[in-house]
Amino acid sequence: MTVSMPIAHPPIRRQAWLPYLAGFLVTWGALHATASLEATGNLGLVILAVTLSAAALVEVFVYRTPTVHVLSLLGFGRPRGRALLVAAGVSAVILGVVPLFTLVTGQSLGLRSNWPWLLIGSSRSTAWPRSSRGGATPSGGCAPDARTGAPSS
Repeated sequence: MTVSMPIAHPPIRRQAWLPYLAGFLVTWGALHATASLEATGNLGLVILAVTLSAAALVEVFVYRTPTVHVLSLLGFGRPRGRALLVAAGVSAVILGVVPLFTLVTGQSLGLRSNWPWLLIGSSRSTAWPRSSRGGATPSGGCAPDARTGAPSS
């Protein structure tokens, strides 16, 4: 029987935090700037591309990562079996909430008419239905009255 000892990592120097923080700020700044320009989700793929490009540039210029390894370091590689098993378990738990919700509340849930566009990060096909007061409502119906909570007609 062998006992494995944990590997002692060297302490993180204060100077190592500066490149990490700078890279985080550049990546977050790209996400924040592009997402702030268009908050409806119509440009989800563009926002993804800009943020991913910023992260790749940080890897290349801050950490001196060879460009052939950048995508795998950003998580675009072949996943290991254990990671797939954990992801499947978490997904099953999350997806199990939907039938449990409908069972407990008696509500019926449906898909939006443009649900395939949502799979790729866009909501281009149709906008949210408009309420009688002109506001968008995610429920697909009229917005509730602010005083009574009942749907307005």
